[in-house]
Amino acid sequence: MKQLDLTLTHEKETLVWTKDELFINQAPAFNFEKDADQLLQQALQSGFVDEIGEDQYQVNLNYN
Repeated sequence: MKQLDLTLTHEKETLVWTKDELFINQAPAFNFEKDADQLLQQALQSGFVDEIGEDQYQVNLNYN
């Protein structure tokens, strides 16, 4: 009997947001006390997102 070789590949998922999308998704967690620029600055400083292009920010899916 021939044995099947099953190889599973896992492509890394990526999530890219604009500054406005970051605000829409994260402002509720900060009770809307920060504006879009403040949220972006905090997200960049904390490592939650990395800038990958003009108004393009990749979310760190391993962020704790």
